[in-house]
Amino acid sequence: MKENNAFDERRSARSFSTTKRDGRIEFVPYEDNKQNLGIFKHVLSSELGIKFKTSHDHEASCYQSAFLIGSEEVKRSFLSDLSIPNELKVSDLTLQFCSKSDLIPAASESHLPVLTDQPPEDFSTQFFNDHLKTNKIGRLTLYLPLVTSSMIIVSNATLPHGFVAIPRRQSRGTGRNRNQWLSPDGCAMFSLQLHVPLDSPLGQRLPMVQHLVALGIVLGIRNQPGYGELDVRLKWPNDVYANGRSKLGGIIVNSQLEGSRAVVNVGCGVNLSNSTPTTCVNDVIGEFNRERRERLRALGYEQLLAQIFNEIERIFEEVQRGKVEVLYDLYRRYWLHEGQSVTIRDRDGLDVTGTVAGIDEYGYLLVKVDGAGQPICVHPDGNSFDMMKGLIIPKYC
Repeated sequence: MKENNAFDERRSARSFSTTKRDGRIEFVPYEDNKQNLGIFKHVLSSELGIKFKTSHDHEASCYQSAFLIGSEEVKRSFLSDLSIPNELKVSDLTLQFCSKSDLIPAASESHLPVLTDQPPEDFSTQFFNDHLKTNKIGRLTLYLPLVTSSMIIVSNATLPHGFVAIPRRQSRGTGRNRNQWLSPDGCAMFSLQLHVPLDSPLGQRLPMVQHLVALGIVLGIRNQPGYGELDVRLKWPNDVYANGRSKLGGIIVNSQLEGSRAVVNVGCGVNLSNSTPTTCVNDVIGEFNRERRERLRALGYEQLLAQIFNEIERIFEEVQRGKVEVLYDLYRRYWLHEGQSVTIRDRDGLDVTGTVAGIDEYGYLLVKVDGAGQPICVHPDGNSFDMMKGLIIPKYC
């Protein structure tokens, strides 16, 4: 993580002078607290020889071994397929697979040992497996207490279909358009790799994958007995919202073509038990309980992840069996925009009003412009959106 320096040391050294009076060091403080902190650190360092750790130093000391989770058969098959025995290099990160009897190297930003024969202390594999009902998704999971970004792993290697990387914390999480994705404690995050044959129903509609996964998040929360009335919905194109106003989570997707299939990598983050920066799933449940006098339990970390994987695989398999309409029907049932009035601003700055008419075969937004015939199609990558305000601004070159 790039250190955010509190002050320019050279500037601060010129901006104050220290005077020793009665054994004390005095300086005139700035009104800016960050500058005060910087000056204070400079004095302690230069006058008393005290050294300070940077945020990067602290982060480096926090790296721990990761854990490979799955049945012995699944893990053995994965490890036997590695091109370099017991090692997987992805971008600037090397994963070294070890057993507890091996000499385990120190964990760092660029080198993570992965323990293959013992469970993590802060992730209940039993609770996770008790809720996991899939055939593929989540059956081979890499659990990482701290990593730069879990998307680095899935985006730079061809892994088994359904492979999941679950980071407890990320130091450089990335959102859509390369925005920083905050990874506070209590956020449930994962990166998932899916293999999609190009001649399959979903392979012919690859942009729908992001909608399928977003839908899986919503259903992972709402498709449990008693939780169906929680106001958790989809904001097009790739966000999950609570009560129509607060963002709960979002996804990013990238893909590569490999012969006759697409390797699709999906990164997701869901605010589960962190009330900031917006709200979280368990706050929504608590508010629902107070308003309805219900007693729904807060969702557990492992439970929610497993339930999301269950729903993603269920919809994925239905679509691949040819039931494509299931995806479209569910998406429109749970999105925020049915019949929403929107304004589209053209290249001359003129506003045209219309009504959201649905999504097309590929998941692009359909808008019925007032006074026009056929709906127009709006692509997420060519426009700027504030769908909560109903504003669409095309990005013209």
